[in-house]
Amino acid sequence: MAIFRSPSIGLVVPLPLILTLLGVFTIMALTGTNLDIGTSIIAAISFGIGIDYSIHIIAALKASSAGSRMARIQEALNKCAKPILINTLALGFGFLVLTLSGYQALINLGYFISITMFLSAIFSLLVLPSVVVSVIQKEENETETVGQEINA
Repeated sequence: MAIFRSPSIGLVVPLPLILTLLGVFTIMALTGTNLDIGTSIIAAISFGIGIDYSIHIIAALKASSAGSRMARIQEALNKCAKPILINTLALGFGFLVLTLSGYQALINLGYFISITMFLSAIFSLLVLPSVVVSVIQKEENETETVGQEINA
């Protein structure tokens, strides 16, 4: 919120994380996975890693000079989709190594953090851009309206 100087964007940033955690905890419930030492830290790790995706996308959208909504989204995704996907694959498969452990808590942690990484990337790349561009355009329109009223 402070970085982008916008309370509206500050409220939108955690949207992909919320959707991701809902998805992961739904999968945990459907598979009958208990909340234990390994799975209890999923939310904390997910937030720490997943928030980066939102920040990168929002920064790219704010920096975009394209005029239309779709052009802004396309420009931002061209800039940051590939690095986000590379990071997701590296971390997702890196955490899958934990599934080779003999300790069930680490096995669960490996599976669910990997799922979290992939869901976070999907929600950040597919949901966040259109919501953020709408907020940015609304704020820009309000700024223009205030500027016109001051000049009138």
